[in-house]
Amino acid sequence: MRPGALPNLIIIGAQKCGTTSLHFYLGLHPEIFMSRRKEMDFFSDDRNWEKGAGWYARHFDGRYRWRGEASPFYTTYPRMPDCPRRMHSLIPDARLIYMVRDPLERIVSHYIHNLDAGIERREFAEAVRQDPFYCDVSRYGLQLGRYLEFYPRDRILVATAERLLTDRAAVLESIFRFLGVDAGFASARFRLRLHQSAFKRRLTRFISSGKDIPGSSVFGKISPHVAALYRKIARYPFSARIERPEFDGCTKEFLRDQLAEDIARFRKMTGLDLAHWKV
Repeated sequence: MRPGALPNLIIIGAQKCGTTSLHFYLGLHPEIFMSRRKEMDFFSDDRNWEKGAGWYARHFDGRYRWRGEASPFYTTYPRMPDCPRRMHSLIPDARLIYMVRDPLERIVSHYIHNLDAGIERREFAEAVRQDPFYCDVSRYGLQLGRYLEFYPRDRILVATAERLLTDRAAVLESIFRFLGVDAGFASARFRLRLHQSAFKRRLTRFISSGKDIPGSSVFGKISPHVAALYRKIARYPFSARIERPEFDGCTKEFLRDQLAEDIARFRKMTGLDLAHWKV
């Protein structure tokens, strides 16, 4: 039995911005322990929060200097409004990492993810106009501002998914320096990428939800990781490759209008140039 301890490192999001890959990379460092279950959702899910700090601590190894997890739902205000307050009340000295990405590209990836999960059936233009959640997660200024009410700016590192993809070694080195661990650590497994949208698939019209897949009754009886693998294998014959949705002019303009003010605020808050972003 490993000695439990509360985490002191949290990847707070955003969804579809490389948090799964980053969680994996950080867990390779000998001075960092990342939770076996990637998304603990302790501060965002009332059911987990009610289990208490002891339950949360048991998921981390107290022998490590840094103990962390990654839960993208921590930056989904206003859907999950209490995350920063809850987090600060329990781990006020934690260090936070916020991964971001071109806001429009993130929305596309979010939409593809929902198609793959079977929770989205609408066409892209209809979905992003009807569900404000797609835009809210891309309002990085709004989400970061919520945490700055509780944590000083020097406790939050902001990095982009684009740079994690193109200059991974430099991004990881900056994170290791932020944490004060061996910044020269490297691993051959840093080359791996996880949860790529190119491998996502959507259920066909003949299968309306994951519950209709043969053998799906076992999903709740086995570990989440094994269930996720089995689900992908079992649903393959009943699914089709997801084609990337194209922005029509009206939809792109709508999203830019929704996000422009917030992204301008985010640039000012972080000092990041982000000239390659479409907003």
